[in-house]
Amino acid sequence: MPDPGQLSQCTFDGGCNGGCFWKIWEGHLRDLDRDETVVMGQKCSPYNLKCWNDPTEVVDATGGECAAYKGWELWHKPCSCIPSDKRPENLWCDTANPSKSCGFPIPAAVFRVQTYKLSPANRVLNIQRHIHEYGPVYICHGVSDEFQLWDWKKHPVFTGKEEAGQYGHAVVAVGWGKHDGTDHWLLRNSWGDDFADKGYYMFQRGIDLHGIESDNIAAPFPVEGYQEATQPECEFLKGERLWDVDGTELVSYYWYGTFKCEPQGVLWSWLSAFGDPKKKVKGENDWAMPDKPARIKFDLHCQGFGLKEGDLKITLKFEDRFLNIGDFSHDVTIPAIPGVKTIRYDYNCEYKNMDFETGYGDNMM
Repeated sequence: MPDPGQLSQCTFDGGCNGGCFWKIWEGHLRDLDRDETVVMGQKCSPYNLKCWNDPTEVVDATGGECAAYKGWELWHKPCSCIPSDKRPENLWCDTANPSKSCGFPIPAAVFRVQTYKLSPANRVLNIQRHIHEYGPVYICHGVSDEFQLWDWKKHPVFTGKEEAGQYGHAVVAVGWGKHDGTDHWLLRNSWGDDFADKGYYMFQRGIDLHGIESDNIAAPFPVEGYQEATQPECEFLKGERLWDVDGTELVSYYWYGTFKCEPQGVLWSWLSAFGDPKKKVKGENDWAMPDKPARIKFDLHCQGFGLKEGDLKITLKFEDRFLNIGDFSHDVTIPAIPGVKTIRYDYNCEYKNMDFETGYGDNMM
């Protein structure tokens, strides 16, 4: 497998103090001018990032008796048994070509697996679909003290009841199954061969235990010509109004809408005129990411809002960078501004209304 310690250092933005999978792909692998990254292992690139922050974070099954690991490869040992001068002191991104025997093919693409707005059962099915199609996927779950101290021999499937901590743990989901009546994921950890079952463990499936089925799942596509048909999704989060008056004249009136969209892409907008919901006027657009909602400003006074209460119809088109498109709409009642008797229309209003009245496809760029 590719060395996750090496890859996660190529974004420098968190995630085990290294990076998160979509930023590793977007910020490093996607535009890399070579076909291979490096294989993890003692010979090529040992996983030393496990000792970057705190040696106690990696489970030591012997309780600190390092003599029990005599003869083990250095980086298969717990961090507490690795000399401090061997542990990493800083993060850095190695962009050199791996040697011939240490190369690992870079996938043609990496996608964030859809979980947004799916039922719990469909989340599981979508994760299983990706494992079935192209093999293991990257997945995350929260970590509790109960997980750290779990007795894997007595209870082979983790079914923890304690609340997980704030931060998650990234692992690889290689399959699924059922053990003694409990549905589970089969996961591969990076904490050494002495963890659970030679580095693999079973984690309860189907109840979103510690958030394992709700977010932060990535599927690599190893072949060219892949097709990703995931429908982009957008959800309205909140709206707010701002206005300015000069006496009884309305000078400006804006409504700001915040929308959460997945995966990442451009959110285009159109708005209706006061009293004419069928008329579409081009609005602003904004770039949206799963962790950064789009915020779009709608100019209301140019469309006649403000003197009286009226219904605003917003039409949205969300297009990701793979040209998947989702169409959405949102209706909101816009209150009148107290004391306003007239609206000041200026050249900006004339510009915003010209050429856009035919609506949906006009002047998108």
